[in-house]
Amino acid sequence: ARSGDLQVAIRVHQRGNLKVAATPHTGLPISGSPVVCWEDMDVAIQLLFNTLIGGAINALIGVGLQLAYSTTRVLHLAHGVVVLGAGYVAFELQRHGASFPVSVIGAVVVAVVVGCAMERCVYAPMRRRGATGLGLLLASFAFLAIGTNLLLMRYAAGAIHPPSPFSSTPWMMGGAAMTPLQVALLALTAVVLVGL
Repeated sequence: ARSGDLQVAIRVHQRGNLKVAATPHTGLPISGSPVVCWEDMDVAIQLLFNTLIGGAINALIGVGLQLAYSTTRVLHLAHGVVVLGAGYVAFELQRHGASFPVSVIGAVVVAVVVGCAMERCVYAPMRRRGATGLGLLLASFAFLAIGTNLLLMRYAAGAIHPPSPFSSTPWMMGGAAMTPLQVALLALTAVVLVGL
């Protein structure tokens, strides 16, 4: 390294079990260099948990799309709006006094009925008339657009907070927090993925 303003030599200080990059002149951390501390490890663990939760949700969505495609041979883009609609059905049932298990069963029944109606009233007739995969895809996109807009008309774009059978108190694990609902979601995803 040359002397002067362009000197970029870096010294590594040992602080506990962590190494910190520092300038040779001041011993202070280099501006813009990552300085690792124990709080960052907690953040890293929390990010790992959050990534697992996001991955679990995406895995369940993917499994649903795959099951729909393997049984109907339609890339059912409206799958998401059917699941969303079922969630709103569960919300409405709970809001009107139904218990959590009853509302979940009601939501599943409504989703099955809507899915079967889509198949029998639109997809099957289109297949009988020789519709291509593109035509079926466009029909599923139309269901997605119509269903999304109907739900937006009823519930607007605001968030709703349905009651949950799970405690909202997070469990602390290794410096990061996970709610019981998130743990249940991970367990459900593991069961579904192993079962398939």
